[in-house]
Amino acid sequence: MTSPNELPISERPMPFRLRPHSPRRPLWHCSGCPGQPWPCGVARLLLRAEFSNAPVGLALYMSAQLMEALTDLHRLSPSPAPEPKILFQRFVAWTAREPLH
Repeated sequence: MTSPNELPISERPMPFRLRPHSPRRPLWHCSGCPGQPWPCGVARLLLRAEFSNAPVGLALYMSAQLMEALTDLHRLSPSPAPEPKILFQRFVAWTAREPLH
């Protein structure tokens, strides 16, 4: 059996602490891009790579993240409520192979 340290760097599992482009809750900003909404461009690339063999899984994962974000953001600012269409574009629409309008 191969240990993680014997794998090429690109195939080694990344410990969570090394993932700089994760969501900072409850504001849902990128931890690696101060002030930028998550998922940032880098996070999207990393997520696409992570789910490269499971595009439906990526859409489902991001849909779950959308629901978490809606809950957090509504709790922070119930009025005005977070705009669902904007959040859908931010969290889910980009996961489609063809652009969603």
